[in-house]
Amino acid sequence: MLKRLGSIWLRYALSLSGGFALLIGVIYMRPYDDSALRTFFIPPAECAAPCWLGVRPGVTRVDEAIRLLEAHDWIDHIERSSAFYDFEWSGRQPDWIDSSFSSHFRASGDTVESIRIRTTVPLGTLFILLGRPQTGLINPPLNQAGLRHTAVYAQNGAEINSLILCPIVRDTLWQSTVEIQYRNVTALYHPYTYNLADWLALRPCR
Repeated sequence: MLKRLGSIWLRYALSLSGGFALLIGVIYMRPYDDSALRTFFIPPAECAAPCWLGVRPGVTRVDEAIRLLEAHDWIDHIERSSAFYDFEWSGRQPDWIDSSFSSHFRASGDTVESIRIRTTVPLGTLFILLGRPQTGLINPPLNQAGLRHTAVYAQNGAEINSLILCPIVRDTLWQSTVEIQYRNVTALYHPYTYNLADWLALRPCR
């Protein structure tokens, strides 16, 4: 009986990851303009990752970061709170930035350490845009509601986090919205090769 239940759950987990593969196939079969999202999530060739709006965590000084960001059309001004520098949006930022939550950069000494941005972009959309993550993990339940899912794209200097609600079903998995953190690549280390089907087969919502 236990083996049968385990087999059922594994097939379910594979159906979730298989559904994602099907989703990718369907989207690539029809016209799809992701240029705006690519501009937002993928650094330009002239700014080595990690990089967002010209600011490079681990490299850019705080005063230079403030100058660059306050000169950008999306940001009205930067508000400091201890080691955190909050973005006060101008109202002209992309509509997938979630301005109801704090987005900011964090400083270590006089240098930017990390950049954190809350978005309304679905996890499935970001996977289509960036492809399969190199590493990541699913953390044990934060509470009875869901799990913290982390996907790491070292080539972009990006860590993608989302809250996946329990019980896990295909829609809640791929529609969970993401928070992106840009950090120095050495700070993005996760020991686990990304394997969503195997993680879900462990029934993390138990």
